[in-house]
Formats: sequence, C-alpha cells, structure tokens
Amino acid sequence: MDRSDFIEALVADLQPVRPPMRWLGAVGIWSAASWLFVTTEIFAKGALREGVGLEILASPRFAFELAIGLATGFAAIAVGLEMGTPGAPWSLRRPHLPVALMIAWILVAGSDAFSSLVVTSAPMRTACFAETLLVSLPPWAFALHLLRRRALLQAGRAGFLTGAAAAAIPAFWMQLACVTQSHHNLTAHLSPILIVGLLGAFVASRVVPRG
Repeated sequence: MDRSDFIEALVADLQPVRPPMRWLGAVGIWSAASWLFVTTEIFAKGALREGVGLEILASPRFAFELAIGLATGFAAIAVGLEMGTPGAPWSLRRPHLPVALMIAWILVAGSDAFSSLVVTSAPMRTACFAETLLVSLPPWAFALHLLRRRALLQAGRAGFLTGAAAAAIPAFWMQLACVTQSHHNLTAHLSPILIVGLLGAFVASRVVPRG
C-alpha cells in the first residue's frame, strides 16, 4: 500500500466533530433554564414565608447572606463550565472564588454571632431538605450534559462546582421560604450543595471526556 492509499484508509471512517459549546452561551442557557425551573418548582410547592421582604430590608446581614448565595451559584457555574478548558482565562481555571464564596455563605448563614435577624416564627417548610436536594437534580443533569460538550481537563473539579451551582439555587429560595435558624440553615438548606457537588464530581470524572 502506498502512502496515498494508506492516508485514504485512515481518514475513510472519520466523522466531523461537533465544536465545544461556547462558554458564555453555556452559562447563559444553564442559568436561565435552571433558575426558571427551580423557581417554578419552589413556588408550586408553597409561597415564601410571610414578611420576608421586610426581613431583608430590616436586616443588612440577611440581605448580605442572600447576595453571597446568589454570587456563589453564579461563580460556581461560570468557573465550573470553563475549568480546565485549554486557553481559559486564569480566573476561570481556578476554583478559589466560588469556594471562598461558598465558605462565606456557610459562615454567615450558620452563625448566630453574625445575625441581626430575629429568628422567624414562620413554620418550617415540610421536607425542605428533600425538596432542596431533589429540585437541584434536573439542573445538575443539565450541567452535566453541558460539561460533556466542553473540552475539559479537570472534569472532577468542574463536576463539583456545577453540582454545587445546581443546589445553590433551591438553597437560596429555601432561605426565603423556610424558617431561618443557623443549625437548620446548614443541615437542611445548604448541605445539599455539598452533596450534589460531590455527586457531580464523582459522575463527571467518569462520564465527561477529557479535553
């Protein structure tokens, strides 16, 4: 077989490769779809607790906590969908920002020492832990699908961050819908972030192709 025949034989079965989805498009599509889905599910199962708007206005700490929660989710998905991608900016190749925000959210939401908010007398939302966990699974599955369309070198870390981002959305809403107590905040509202993050890391490290 001469060289030309050898080359033709090599390329005979080649198929076109779909280019990776652009980072900004992936972040935008995931954020819009996930927030719409989670918000719809949360409100379908019950309203926010009574007087929560006044609580936000009366407590700068509570407003700050919610702001950190929002920032955590957006930072986690933004970095998670770009982490390890060849040529990505340095700020999107390291997990420092979302992890730091996650720790800050845990500290503020879980510490009565920083709280100027009087614990509400609103009833605890039924099965809030299970609701937070289960509602986060469809956004996590969608994030996993997007990860499979990205060229990643650190699939496990990316899977953790995207899983955490998925659980951060219902956790944010649950802080507005359920009773606010430091122990309950950590065990029922924020713990799914770690659980879904670890699940995401485990699954992504096995199913997401390396770039």
